[in-house]
Amino acid sequence: MKKSRSNFFVTLLLVTCMLLFVFVSVCTGADQQSAENKPTETKDSFVVGMSLRWVGHPYLKSIIAGATDTFKDLEKEYGISIEIKQTSGNDLDAQQQIRDMEDLATQNVDAILIFPGDSRLIVQPVENIFMANNKPVIIMDVGIESNQYTSWVCPDFYVGGKMGGEAAGKFLPQGAKVIVYNHMPGNLNCADRCQGFIDGAKEAGLAPTNERILINGQTPDAAKAGLEDALTADPELSGVFVGTNTGVTGFISAIEERGRADDFKIICFDLDWPTLELVKAGKIAASVVNDPYQIGVDSAKQCMYALLGMEVQKRVIPATRVLTIDNYQEFENDPQVTLTRE
Repeated sequence: MKKSRSNFFVTLLLVTCMLLFVFVSVCTGADQQSAENKPTETKDSFVVGMSLRWVGHPYLKSIIAGATDTFKDLEKEYGISIEIKQTSGNDLDAQQQIRDMEDLATQNVDAILIFPGDSRLIVQPVENIFMANNKPVIIMDVGIESNQYTSWVCPDFYVGGKMGGEAAGKFLPQGAKVIVYNHMPGNLNCADRCQGFIDGAKEAGLAPTNERILINGQTPDAAKAGLEDALTADPELSGVFVGTNTGVTGFISAIEERGRADDFKIICFDLDWPTLELVKAGKIAASVVNDPYQIGVDSAKQCMYALLGMEVQKRVIPATRVLTIDNYQEFENDPQVTLTRE
């Protein structure tokens, strides 16, 4: 009996020591990790370039706001000064962004934040002008066809599209046909949104079409014409998905003129004040919403971490949500709404 009790106390002591060792190791590791990610660069003044397109869109406005607010906070936190040089590109000329990036390089920016207009075209200046000269490159949102960048801050658009497909399954009956539009071929994010939606819709028991190209689908006129043609060719269509919100009023006009407003569902991407109001009115069934302000925040942080010689995350994935009539209150104070509210 005494031997059994003695063994029990020995075992208890060993377990206690092991737990104490693990606790100390974890705490020490956390402290070491925190200590390691400290500035090693002594420079106290930086120039950061921002190469953008579609700067009038609320999504871009939110990214810019998140980045500029965070740069100001980082100036105070690290006692540094940050000058931002921003270019606005050209909404219709993808080549203009390359010229903008070349211009920023001649201004000797220390790093560059890029919202790509074309995933392929900007690879050359990214690799040969900036990365080749040890200038940190932060890709914001739209991916590029290269892994040569410092950090890529972007939601998982495939997952977002899949969330849209799953949401469609809640609004439409089993087997319902849904046409899937890619409004911006050549943009990797749009392709991911479409494929994600297709997979999510299939899992929800719907019948999505293969991805179809909708030229100028971000404009209401093109969206309306495209959907009218599709409904003429297949009157059994019950829904439409597109990876943007800018042309959806065209879809709404098309289905209202055909008397299909009650049974035909629109699922889109992105958020602004008009989109929120259309969801509240039941004209849009669901919109997949990313957090562009947070994209700007995380991009600015990764940029300065790189410039200060700190640890940088190669891939940062902000969260994605789905807006519906049941949860619209959660989105009323989103910067994408407040920046566009009339």
